[in-house]
This record gives sequence, C-alpha cells and structure tokens, in this order.
Amino acid sequence: MSGNEGVAQEYVGAVTDTVHGGAFLYTNRTSLSLGVIGQVSSLVDAKRRPYDLLEQFKSHPSVAPLVKGGRLREYSAHLIPEGGWDMMPKLVASGMLVAGDAAGFCLATGLYIEGINYAIQSGMAAGEAAVGAAQFRDYSRHTLERYTELLWPYNVFTDFRAYRHAPHFVNGERLQNFYPELVAHGVERLFQVNGQAKQKILPLSVRTLRRYGAKPQHLLSDLYQVARSYLW
Repeated sequence: MSGNEGVAQEYVGAVTDTVHGGAFLYTNRTSLSLGVIGQVSSLVDAKRRPYDLLEQFKSHPSVAPLVKGGRLREYSAHLIPEGGWDMMPKLVASGMLVAGDAAGFCLATGLYIEGINYAIQSGMAAGEAAVGAAQFRDYSRHTLERYTELLWPYNVFTDFRAYRHAPHFVNGERLQNFYPELVAHGVERLFQVNGQAKQKILPLSVRTLRRYGAKPQHLLSDLYQVARSYLW
C-alpha cells in the first residue's frame, strides 16, 4: 500500500473452526482492526468463546506476521443483527425513531456485508423526518411515519426487501457446512498428486456428491433458494 490506500480482508472457513461465521482485517492510518464474527447459537453448540476464536485468528499464518509486535489499543464486542428484512422491529413510536443497528440495518447476504452505510442513510432519513415533525411541533407516531416512507428513496428498505430471502439461506446448515465440505473434498481429490491417474471433473463430482449423500431434490431446492435470494 502507499499514500491513502487501504485494505479490507474478510476470512471464512478454518479461522472459526466449526463456528458459523468469519473474520476480518481492516487497515487504518496507524493501526489495524481485526476481529471474528460468530453466530451466537453456533458458539453455544461448539462450546467456543469469541475471544478464543480471536486469539486463534491472530495466530493464523496470514495474520500473525501483520500483528507481531503490535500493541492492543482497544477491545470491544458487539451483537450484529443479521436477520435482514424479517428481523426489523417497529421503527417508529411517538417521540422516537429507530435507526442503524437498533433497527437491524445490517445487510449480510454473502454477497454484501454492510451496515455503516445503512446507519448513515437511515440517520439522514430520521433527521429529515425529525425536521419535518419539528416544523409542525407534532412528534406523534402518525407524523413520524414519514421516516419509514423516506427509507425507500434512501435505498434502505429497497435493498433489504430485495435480499429478504438471503440471510436465512446463507446462514443455513447446508451452505455453512455441507457444501464447503463437499467442495473441499472434491478439490482436494482433483489436485491430489498420489501417483494415480488424474480424474475428470464430471465423474469426480458425481462420486463426491454420492459420497456426501447429496440428493437431487435437495440440490434443486438449494438452487431455487440461490435464484430466489440473488437472481430475481
């Protein structure tokens, strides 16, 4: 990097072991921000603690050289609302508007992991609605409902509704465990050098699917979920 350049890296897989989640590393001007993300239910099932996963992540070969000799300057933990459209609470009450994380505005679809932008956009919408209410000196729920109307042109509701099916699919057991294991096994066999004849991709794929008990109806159902979540 040079000048004002920065790096944002996201990790999935072995960095969190069997816990559903991932990790991240961001560069700041004079420091690094790194952390791990884990589903609460998955942490409980795996009997793992978040800070243990963080230490494991810091010792990963791709991360350890970057933090070697570094000094811890800040440590924090945070619950991230990743339920999307179906998780949103009531956003308006008399004298109150709910925005940002409190409103569940974290778009986690696998393709996108965004939240700060929606916090800003919802804050702008809330500010605009509050100004309008102040002009009429009316802070009733009816007047403040203008906020939810503004969330459409600010593209908050637009994005969350478009990807409303994605969080459930991307956090499901099959996408988190079944398919990664299946693909890892197939790729390992494909590139393995063991003195045996090289395998063609199609027959290898069929054998791998059979090995993991992948049923056609489940594959078709998952393909439909992919299409519904991301294509239309």
